[in-house]
Amino acid sequence: MKKWKCTECQTITDDDQLLIDNNPFIKGRIIVACPSCYTVNAVVIVCDEYGCERVATFGYPTDEGYKNTCGEHMRKYKGKAQEAGEIRRLERKIEKLEADLLAAQSGATVTTTETQVTQ
Repeated sequence: MKKWKCTECQTITDDDQLLIDNNPFIKGRIIVACPSCYTVNAVVIVCDEYGCERVATFGYPTDEGYKNTCGEHMRKYKGKAQEAGEIRRLERKIEKLEADLLAAQSGATVTTTETQVTQ
């Protein structure tokens, strides 16, 4: 189970606690709200490292599935920082996984491009 952080109130939330619904303004899109402050579309994925509450900015595949990490824990597991191209590729993978997760929770179909999530 992934953890999410509200950028407004800093609450850490599990996947199943996020408030997800159809966007009333854009048909076919969803909105995600913080269960504490109800701010819409202000949640970001948190580092998978136990006890870490930093925003995940990196990720990589593991035998157990995809791992999202903050910069500190990425360096811990992967050695020195990745080259810029590799970092961008990993960030795009994270965006796609996040979009797929949200779609699965809402029942929507999601396709991704390199820079934009569409539904």
